[in-house]
Amino acid sequence: MIPVKIPLTVLFFTLLIPLAPLRSQEASKETNSNSPSQTASNPSATPPPPDQASLKAETNSAVNEKYDQWKSALPPERRKWEEVLDSNLGAFYLPGRQSDVLKGKPDAWDYVEDDPKLPRVLLIGDSISRGYTLDTRAALSGKANVHRAPENCGPSTRGLKNLGLYLGDGKWDVIHFNFGIHDRNTPTDVYASNLEQIISGLQKTGAKLIWARTTPPSPGSTNHENYTMEMCERVNLVADGIMKRHDIPEDDLFSVVQPRLTELQLPNNVHFSDAGYALLGNQVALSILTALGSKESPTPNSTSSSTNTVFTNTAISLPPPVEKDPRLKPDGGQWGLEQAVITDPSLPRVLLIGDSILGGYKNLVVRSLAGKANVDVWKNPNYQSEELNRRLAAILDHGPYDVVHFNVGLHGWKEGRIKEGTYIPLTKAYVDVMHNKLPYAKLIWADTTPVTMKGDPEHLDPAINDIIIAHNRMAAEVMAGEHVPSNDFYGLLLGHLALARGDQFHWKPEAYYLLADMATASILRELSSLPKTSTPTTPNP
Repeated sequence: MIPVKIPLTVLFFTLLIPLAPLRSQEASKETNSNSPSQTASNPSATPPPPDQASLKAETNSAVNEKYDQWKSALPPERRKWEEVLDSNLGAFYLPGRQSDVLKGKPDAWDYVEDDPKLPRVLLIGDSISRGYTLDTRAALSGKANVHRAPENCGPSTRGLKNLGLYLGDGKWDVIHFNFGIHDRNTPTDVYASNLEQIISGLQKTGAKLIWARTTPPSPGSTNHENYTMEMCERVNLVADGIMKRHDIPEDDLFSVVQPRLTELQLPNNVHFSDAGYALLGNQVALSILTALGSKESPTPNSTSSSTNTVFTNTAISLPPPVEKDPRLKPDGGQWGLEQAVITDPSLPRVLLIGDSILGGYKNLVVRSLAGKANVDVWKNPNYQSEELNRRLAAILDHGPYDVVHFNVGLHGWKEGRIKEGTYIPLTKAYVDVMHNKLPYAKLIWADTTPVTMKGDPEHLDPAINDIIIAHNRMAAEVMAGEHVPSNDFYGLLLGHLALARGDQFHWKPEAYYLLADMATASILRELSSLPKTSTPTTPNP
């Protein structure tokens, strides 16, 4: 890491100036790994007065001397850890670490003395990961030993180079990792190759792996990282495909914070407030407990609450949905209901319903409808059944909704899931639930997308795709009878099989843009037909 010059105004390690919170420093001064340093010296800048320069030198010397004295008194293993940090934290993070140590303040890089009865967990990631480390550690207190990599792991190129440093010599039970924000300008093929190699190295540990989806920038951000929502969506789509291929579960941190960015994120920034990091830490802890097979809940955090959880089944008195077929895992996040934070109740409300295909295009639709509608998303692995219709009724209780764009199909092709002769009546009953719960809502059906040959994406899978065609035909019959317009997702992608990902079911980013455009256009068309004097739709309590 290239040393950088820290301005006196943020000299957070001075003994004479009160310490500013490290998270705020990160938010305004973190070094950009893919561009020239934000704190590079300016040749035309006026040098500091001699007395200030002397004060800086004296302060540095005093802090270093006290830190060295503290370090020399440590047991050998702990001193070894501090020396690793000295070599890797660099000029930006190390002074803050030294200041925290001398003030007795908890720090994300604190030495962790393992409880041998508990599993070992490693967090790998950039400053976002660093921000939620203490909250994750607190949430898993008494449940796991939570360590973190000894640096800001930055872009995937650095992560690949330093993977041995991160893993150390110990045995890991769970590794929760992310590379994304610092890869915003990394070419897609390089990013994908780096992730593949990192995964290969992590898999050799025998640990259970969890990928953290990359978090977004604040809305309309002009952040110093020059990090945009389009960049975020690109790295997430690339990573989603790779994690799917390796059957690595994803911790969808993007969707956890995306509906509440104005509340949880610092303005014009990529970093989060304490409340934002508390929410992220709780979510990370939950994903780790799930990987460990634990039925425990994270230890409550005073700055977060269960109502902050985006993906939840607590409002539905049914078991959470489970898809046992490894080919049909969620794409781009988790199964569940993702609710928008309504800041403008005068806007109409839209509900998107679908499976992992919806996971690929939902964020594109949400962004396209920003300022036009408040959008909820229900991504689920269900197929036509009476239980699904009961679930739907419970989900609709979160309405009312003005427009519902929906699909049920990709998970129903397996033999025995939908009994012969029941597809049409069950699908009709599904639509009837929406008519009964939302008598004034506009409904839009989306056909199920094609299924291609594994490894040969430009050819259709004859066994599975024939079932998809039959189901689409029966669904069209139901929708015609119910006067529900349809989006021909099947026909749209049938003409673009080259955009299939190659795993039979899922698609490349370009295909999801096509689906998003069709879905958005149909939703806007239905929204334009709503009565102009309609009462604002606020969610039911």
